[in-house]
Amino acid sequence: MKAITITREYGAGGGEAARNLAESLGWQVLDRELLHQAAQIEHMLDAELDRLDEKAVSMADRFRLHPPHQKYLHGLTEAARQAAQRGNVVLVGRGARHLLGEMPDVFHLRLVAPRAWRAERMAKLEGWSLDQARARCLEVDRTRDLFTRYFFGDAASQPAQYDLVVNTARVPLDDVVAVVAAIVHPSPTEAASRAPSRRVLTLSRELGAGETQFAATLAERLRMRVYDRELLEQEAVRLRVPEAEVEKIDEQPASIFQRFRPGSIYQRYSD
Repeated sequence: MKAITITREYGAGGGEAARNLAESLGWQVLDRELLHQAAQIEHMLDAELDRLDEKAVSMADRFRLHPPHQKYLHGLTEAARQAAQRGNVVLVGRGARHLLGEMPDVFHLRLVAPRAWRAERMAKLEGWSLDQARARCLEVDRTRDLFTRYFFGDAASQPAQYDLVVNTARVPLDDVVAVVAAIVHPSPTEAASRAPSRRVLTLSRELGAGETQFAATLAERLRMRVYDRELLEQEAVRLRVPEAEVEKIDEQPASIFQRFRPGSIYQRYSD
């Protein structure tokens, strides 16, 4: 991999993750520096592009003869692509994932977290009251969402647009950095030497999103056990019914009657 893009919700730890990743890999971080490079490319003052940075385009700007946001986007695109081509760089925010499109050897990371958790985190970091932090999270979320939708469309935030989406309220940033660094610069010897832990890893998937041996391969590398159909066997034993009965309801929606009928297998299966 030559470059990493980090798309982040406000307060989810994107800046910290970028700095730690860059330090771990010996790479450069471009956050607001990307804006400065874009201004140089477009021969504009930094302040002119800063006014538009990750914000929705005003109605007045949309109808100007030479809309400033066109230069903003063009400058950012050129700056991001030049940086990615040089390599060894972490690009933070500003739609860098979409500016680079499907450029090869680029890893796209998105960091998310519940707004309440992000507000608590930012209140501690900035010394704000919780109400101030909530208001700030809400405002930045709104402006970034409008920015993203305007320039890159409604699908820009969908998980399938990224190589990895992490909820930092559940996964510590140090672990996120370690995982991404290992993906970018894999070291099988180091991974194999790590002591096994008592963690549980759950895998959710869309149909056809990955080959069937992924779970087995991952478990072997992490020295963990895989439970797939074995869970059905255990559930059948627990419910004291044939395994075929459990297979009929596995990952299938229940009707209203089945859902609320006392003692039904659906209710016992969910419990």
